[in-house]
Parts: sequence; C-alpha cells; structure tokens
Amino acid sequence: MPEEPEFDNDKLGKLVYNTSEEVGKTALQKRVALMTVILALLATFASLLASHAQRKAEIIKAEVQRLKDETSDQWAYYGDKRLHLRFMEAAEEPWLALGKPVPSRTLSEENRYAAELKFIAKAARELMHKRDLTLLEIARLEQSHDRFLDTIAIFQVAMTLGALAAVTKRRQAWLVALAIGTLAVVLFTLDLVWRFV
Repeated sequence: MPEEPEFDNDKLGKLVYNTSEEVGKTALQKRVALMTVILALLATFASLLASHAQRKAEIIKAEVQRLKDETSDQWAYYGDKRLHLRFMEAAEEPWLALGKPVPSRTLSEENRYAAELKFIAKAARELMHKRDLTLLEIARLEQSHDRFLDTIAIFQVAMTLGALAAVTKRRQAWLVALAIGTLAVVLFTLDLVWRFV
C-alpha cells in the first residue's frame, strides 16, 4: 500500500491563522491609507478656505482705511462749515447790538450753512456705519481663518495617529485616529456652515 502523504492539521491551522492575521493587518493598513487620503483632501480644502479668508480680509482692510480717511475728511469738512456758521452768527451781533435787523443775505447764508452741516454730518455718520460693518466683516473673516486653521491641526493629528496605526498595525490606534478624524470632519462642516451662512 502506498504511503499516504502526511498531513499535519496543526501546521495547516497555524498557516490559516497566520494568513488571516496578515490579511487583517493589510486590510487595516488599507483602511488607514484611505482615511488618511480623505483627511488630507479635507485638510487641503480647509487650508485653501483659510487662505482665501485671510486674503479677503487683507483686501477689505484697505477698504476700511479708505473709509476711515473719507470719514475723517468729512468730519474735517463739517468742522470747517461749522466754523463758517459761527462766523456768520458772530456777524449778527453788531446788527443786533445796534437794534437793526440782520441783513437777509447773512440769514440766508446761515440757513444754507446749517443745512449743509446736517447733510455733511449725515454723510459722515453713514461712512462711519459702513466702516463699522466692514470691520465686522474683517473680524468674521479672521475668525473663519482661525477656525479653519484649528480644524487643519486636528486633521493633522488624526493623520499622524493613522500613520502610527499603520506602522504599529494596531487597530486601537486607528480607531482613535478615526474618532479624531470624525471630530475634524464635524468641525470642518460647522466651519463651512458658519463661513457661508
């Protein structure tokens, strides 16, 4: 009778176990790689949005400076007109002291200066209001920039932990990285909503 080939069940069991362990580690590494790619893409997008917010804030700062200059000019013009009005009022005094009526030309010029003062003050207040709104927009953009940078940092922590999980082949490290990555995605989504609403 021919001798049957010897088949060792223990060796087969160990081989199957080791192979499945390697496949499991490879699957973990694939998951980590996929997670890292997704987080890197989102971090890149967050970085672009942070840069955009910062650039836009810098552009608007120039507009604020222009509005400040215009407001200052408007108030200086107001002061000049107010001084002219005071001179007109002072010109009335000699007429009133003599008991004579103030010339109608002087009164009409006073009325014109008073009306101009109201118009100039209104224009200056409108410029100040526009400047204040623009300053609020800058603050919102800078806050958006900072929030995106914070989110990028959290993305980077998650990617670093993911790399650590891939190297050490530890599922627990990957789960922590996944949790932190999920937090970063939630914060990124909230940042987007806050930025564009």
